[in-house]
Amino acid sequence: MVTKMLIRWITIFFLLTTLPCSAEDADKYDFRKTCWGMTIEEVRQTEDWQDGVVYNNNNDLPSEQSLSYWGTLFGRKCHLTYKFKDKKLYQTTYGWVTEWDTEASLIRLDLLPVMLKKYGIPIGKKNDISLLTDRDNLRWETKDERTKISLVQQGNILMVLYFSREREEEDSKNRRKQVEKDAHAF
Repeated sequence: MVTKMLIRWITIFFLLTTLPCSAEDADKYDFRKTCWGMTIEEVRQTEDWQDGVVYNNNNDLPSEQSLSYWGTLFGRKCHLTYKFKDKKLYQTTYGWVTEWDTEASLIRLDLLPVMLKKYGIPIGKKNDISLLTDRDNLRWETKDERTKISLVQQGNILMVLYFSREREEEDSKNRRKQVEKDAHAF
């Protein structure tokens, strides 16, 4: 038990001390060492994790692809996915699938101090301790407003999703246009 706690605190310390060295470094990238709009090959060149696999998300929409890696984060096996639409990066996800809900909650407790330090208090949350036990989805937005971030736990699955705000707004606009077009078809 003491060993697990020690490993957890060492991991948190390591992650907090290895965040980008300056605000300037952090401003260069949207996620890890990537920027929204990069191609699969550009992302591959930035990634430290090994053996990324490219696959189509939907056979009906060949313009959507993913680049996936397996690695270790917070001492546990983690799935890292980069999503591309029209060959441009628009979303990324860290995902943990655990055996029990409580294990996912423990990862969340390890992850939350890092998220709070890097992104501040989540949108719509008060600056109090209840944040740490909150099982609701938590949302952030980067200071430059280019990236939306969600921390989502559904039972034994925990994900941190990063979205290109520009792409999300563009997709939302296209969905509204399609709804209007479909409404006129009646």
